[in-house]
Amino acid sequence: MKCVYQAADTLEAHLVLGLLEQHRIQGFIEGAHLTGGLGELPVQNYVRVLVNDVDYEAGRRLMLEYDQANAITDPLPQPVFRHWGWFVLALLAIIAAESLRFL
Repeated sequence: MKCVYQAADTLEAHLVLGLLEQHRIQGFIEGAHLTGGLGELPVQNYVRVLVNDVDYEAGRRLMLEYDQANAITDPLPQPVFRHWGWFVLALLAIIAAESLRFL
């Protein structure tokens, strides 16, 4: 058996295994029970999806398509401070109130 995918967690491994089975590729999840010992084990990807040697190429192609379909292509938009005018007004009010306190 060969590894076609290293999953982030058990849930993703079962999702990938279901995708493989939809394409008539039998697979096996290795390391699903190791996630319970994460407090004692170093945090790494222990959950792997394995397929038979004859299905490796088809499974690998399917996993490449899966990764491309789920890739984040656009970065998240940067937050824009839209109410900067109110911020400046509030800052000036605080400065004025503090300066009046010393008079």
